[in-house]
Amino acid sequence: MLHRAIADDALHNSVDRYPQPKCYPETRTEMLDDLCDWASRDDPASRVLWIHGPAGAGKSAIAQSLSQLLEEKGSLGGSFFFKRDHPSRGHAGKLFFTIAYQLGLLLPELKQVVSQCMEDDPSVIHKSLPIQLQKLIIEPCQQVLPHALTIVIDGLDECENIEVQQEILCSIGNAVHRAHIALRFLVGSRPEPHIGEAFREPRLAGYHRPWNIHQSFQDVRRYLQNEFIRIHVKHYETMDKIHMPWPSANIVEDLVAKSSGYFVYASTVVKFIDDKSFRPTDRLDVILGLAKPEDGSGLPFGVPRGNRDSKNGYRVEKFFSALLKTPLPPILPYRASNSQP
Repeated sequence: MLHRAIADDALHNSVDRYPQPKCYPETRTEMLDDLCDWASRDDPASRVLWIHGPAGAGKSAIAQSLSQLLEEKGSLGGSFFFKRDHPSRGHAGKLFFTIAYQLGLLLPELKQVVSQCMEDDPSVIHKSLPIQLQKLIIEPCQQVLPHALTIVIDGLDECENIEVQQEILCSIGNAVHRAHIALRFLVGSRPEPHIGEAFREPRLAGYHRPWNIHQSFQDVRRYLQNEFIRIHVKHYETMDKIHMPWPSANIVEDLVAKSSGYFVYASTVVKFIDDKSFRPTDRLDVILGLAKPEDGSGLPFGVPRGNRDSKNGYRVEKFFSALLKTPLPPILPYRASNSQP
């Protein structure tokens, strides 16, 4: 009965989300270590952790990678990844059922308690979010929870209706305020004012910890260096006369600086250069030919310099126009490559 009410495409390992965003190898390692440490500690003052940052900062990748790490450790209670306007992931109607279902798969004893609850009151699937959380997750966990588990909820700002987003946080706040269970909640979202306001409410203020995703020039540099090596090998037919290291260290540093320490720019550059229809060197030249706009907008991505062939120019305009619409934080001063980010 519970399975019919869940959104199985919202799970961290759902095929609907393939390929799932995740942290590039050997990046965000310190942050992931800290998050795993948080998940394992019994700290009443941080039962809820709010990961926030602008679009493109890597929130979903971090939530995905953390979910996988916790699953390997046996300490992932459940996950739910919202997606704007999605028929089952774009609203909260299946949120707590999906989490309760995952908890039941992990702990058969808990599954029995949840099943009994739904048998005693089948109407629970139509009740409010606070009641669903209390009856299907909190109360069963109070009876059966042998060790600390973490619930990962990503993309809260993509859940339809601002009021519902706040109700989700309010429900979690009331639950952790009243119940003494080893259950942790990690919530990822953009730093929307109404979400920040909800976290400042008394029920959550003393039980949550905000975590701003910081810039990482070092991780972006490592990503670009490794990806350029991969591209060089992949495009061997057109790159056989281009000696490594390619591109030069100065060009890599220029791209790192333009990224402002966030992966959204770097990954877009890599996808653009890694087009099998073009020589990587030509595509890189297009990127390097993007001049900083002179209109004072401060956008780091630039605009095309001079005239280009129509096919290439069209691809540039189409590809970067979507990226330029993505809101980014102000660009912070960039430090040289031998400095720690």
